[in-house]
Amino acid sequence: MKIKPHTWMIIPPLVLGVVLLLLMTRNREEVPRLEEDEQPVAVEVVTLQEETLIPEARGHGTVAPSRIWAAVSQVQGSVTALADQLRPGAVVAEGSRLLQVDESDYRLSLAEAEAALMATDASLQQLQVQNSNLTKSLKIEEELFESNEKEWRRLQQLAQQGTLSQSQLDAQERLYLTQKRQLQTTRNSLALLPGERHLLEAQQKQQQVRLQQAEKMVARTRFTAPFAARVAELNVELDQYVRSGERLLVLDDLSQAEVTAQFSLAQFSALLPEINLGEELKLKLDSAQAAALMQLSAKVELDLGGEVVAWDARFLRTLSTIDPKTRTVGVVVAVDEPYRRANPPFRPPLVKGMFVRVILTGPPRPQELMIPRSALHDNRVYLLTPDQRLEVRPVTVAAHYGERVAVRSGVKVGEQLVVSRLTPAISGMRLAPLQGE
Repeated sequence: MKIKPHTWMIIPPLVLGVVLLLLMTRNREEVPRLEEDEQPVAVEVVTLQEETLIPEARGHGTVAPSRIWAAVSQVQGSVTALADQLRPGAVVAEGSRLLQVDESDYRLSLAEAEAALMATDASLQQLQVQNSNLTKSLKIEEELFESNEKEWRRLQQLAQQGTLSQSQLDAQERLYLTQKRQLQTTRNSLALLPGERHLLEAQQKQQQVRLQQAEKMVARTRFTAPFAARVAELNVELDQYVRSGERLLVLDDLSQAEVTAQFSLAQFSALLPEINLGEELKLKLDSAQAAALMQLSAKVELDLGGEVVAWDARFLRTLSTIDPKTRTVGVVVAVDEPYRRANPPFRPPLVKGMFVRVILTGPPRPQELMIPRSALHDNRVYLLTPDQRLEVRPVTVAAHYGERVAVRSGVKVGEQLVVSRLTPAISGMRLAPLQGE
């Protein structure tokens, strides 16, 4: 291949550039490399210490009366009387008369039952007198029969001796047989008396039952408050005709209110860790655990927009099953006299339908190693080593108590816990600790 003449003119400058580049590289002094100093990260640390913990669980629920009384009519008739204060929301005292249903028809039935019982009692008394008379008559007739029998036998002997005519003997024999028949009739009549007495006694019991039923029907026409209550529902008016089976009114008990609050399994288990909340969604409690549950302290709180009103409460029971959707356990607490010390609007009574907070407190637990919940990272904690570096260590959590966590193992008293958020958290990185509270 033939090279063009102007191409040779480019080669000398290229060779000269390469030579100059080699000379500059060889004669350049190497610049010393400075290591970059590691900058420590400022973190807040706390010293781990054991403390006495009072476990607490918080749940929410709705207030309901402990007892609800529904007045269902067992009679029929017009409402003849209605208490003046009987209105929804009104408070009624125990034993107060609420309403009256017309009792005239039931009074007639009661009078009829009383009359029938009186007639039966009179028949029994008459039978008793008859029994006494027949007993006396029987004694007399037995004496007469014995006398006539002796006379008849004497006349028989005389007739055999020929000193008495046959007609006289026959007359005495007729008298003897008549007396014997009369004696037998009296005995038969006396023998029938026990049967008649049993029949009358059965009728007497039947009439007594009818009388009791009539008295109950009369009593059922009157409605009185079984306890101090608040009228929750009123479905009747004066002169209204009511039928059997109709619900006339509903009363809510004022002596005690109940709240069924829902608690998470972790919260509830933390109160008494020995309780077994089985996976089959049922609480398995032995007698000791049930007794421990009854020792839980309870309090009900109502938030009035910054102002909190509280009532002392009592632990009553747990619901038999755990909610399969929310995985919460229902706990029922009671508040005695929920209307006591009420001073609306500053302190309202604890009425039905209020949404309240329930706080359960367990027995104190000494020597618990507690850490903030924010210091737990997927069951691991950040610790400050003696040489001011980060150590990431796994731990075993015993229970959660709100914003704090009880640690069973993995750390010990006196170690420095990092409570600041580290991003990223690299094991061995240098830290600059700031002692927290």
